[in-house]
Amino acid sequence: MRNFTLLFAAIFSTINLSFAHTLAEGKKMIKLKAVDTGSIIIKYSDLNDKNVRSFWNFKSVQNFETKTLFKNFIGNEKNLSPAADALRGFQELRFDKPLTKKEAIKLLEDLYSQENIEYAVFNPKVEEAGFFEGSISKNNVEPSETPDFESKQYHLNAAPEGVDARFSWEIPGGTGKGVKIIDMETGVNAEHEDLEKFFFVSELPRGKVDHGTAVAGEMVAKRDGKGVTGISYEADYGFYSRLVDNENTWGRNGCKPGDDECTEQEEDPYHKGVAANLAKVIEKLEAGDLIVLEMHSPGPRGQYIPNEYWNPVYRILKYATSEKGIHCVAAAGNGYEDLDHEDYNKAFDPEFRDSGCVLVGAALSSGEDRHKKAGFSNYGKRVDAFGYGRGVVTTGYGDLHRGSDANYTATFSGTSSATPIVGGAMAALLGIGKERGITLTPKELRDALRKTGTPQKEPNDQRIGNLPDIKAAFTLLYEK
Repeated sequence: MRNFTLLFAAIFSTINLSFAHTLAEGKKMIKLKAVDTGSIIIKYSDLNDKNVRSFWNFKSVQNFETKTLFKNFIGNEKNLSPAADALRGFQELRFDKPLTKKEAIKLLEDLYSQENIEYAVFNPKVEEAGFFEGSISKNNVEPSETPDFESKQYHLNAAPEGVDARFSWEIPGGTGKGVKIIDMETGVNAEHEDLEKFFFVSELPRGKVDHGTAVAGEMVAKRDGKGVTGISYEADYGFYSRLVDNENTWGRNGCKPGDDECTEQEEDPYHKGVAANLAKVIEKLEAGDLIVLEMHSPGPRGQYIPNEYWNPVYRILKYATSEKGIHCVAAAGNGYEDLDHEDYNKAFDPEFRDSGCVLVGAALSSGEDRHKKAGFSNYGKRVDAFGYGRGVVTTGYGDLHRGSDANYTATFSGTSSATPIVGGAMAALLGIGKERGITLTPKELRDALRKTGTPQKEPNDQRIGNLPDIKAAFTLLYEK
């Protein structure tokens, strides 16, 4: 029988847990209104301490005009999956209404005075890192045959304009065949005419499908002579919503699975849901597969930053890349931010704390400014590669073409449009390896992306890395 104790010890020997959110950081985020004071994450150091879960013993809460809706906790349970074990010791408290600024700060001060509490941080809400810059006519549109938009997808072209997807399509496995991809964000239109390679789709929220549909189109849209074509169009695609009940480790927003009397809100907008659902995503993937994360949240400077900044998400991603060999590509975020800023306490210093994900910045896509960093894109030494963050042609929205399950856009933007360009190139390179019986490690592929590709255009003192060049990376990885 597998020795889980030894396995867990091996997991945590590879995860840097020294990074912790500070009291000063927590207070700053409250004052900047960057967090929701209706939800807080607490990390305990000793799960056997008799005071664990004794929230209402804290003096600061005795006079609160509020109540806890629930207290989710992962403690000494013996049946956790290895991935979920990375969340052991975390607790979420959620209240029936947000605490006042004064109450929230006093609660943090009380929590940080407890010896058994490593840190506590109120939750910012998670949002998608993309935006739509087009306009959609409100007039009814007569159904029409979808044109072929592949010629408008300049990111498919050879370097330096694109990632040279057509080169990879001529190589066995270069279409992403044999690779599983799961995107986690809000929702997706799994019935779109250009998307058919879904091997899994979770429960989805109502509406909110265009962003995820646009991401899927960049990666796996069919190559059938109409619509758009995905960079890795033969990869198997899955989708996991971050918002809704997927029987995750922490339960349905505090409700135990099967509890019909629990009536909490249907959507979970916090990192707790992201982290817990990622534990389920990992169970569906193997070494050489790919996770896509298209989200960002306000950080301690009030600007949007990558979700791996928050420890529950970081720990799950670190487990996926370092222990399972699962690749990860994630949006660097649209916060205009230097991720090397001292206020981030080295959270994005790869020499100190590294999730193993490929972090993606955004560049401009046309004219003399092509390959220049897009103004909104975060940057820093942790950012590994860039894709185009303006005017990407893909599925969804409907400004380019409208139809029943046949909407297309020419204006998908943000680090969210950049990330699947890099992710598609990664899936193509992983597919080539699988065809040859080679499973690239996350480090091998990320190193190749850093060593090859089209560099960002000057001024380049705000690092976003290189635009992937599949041909150059193929040569480095497979023709040594």
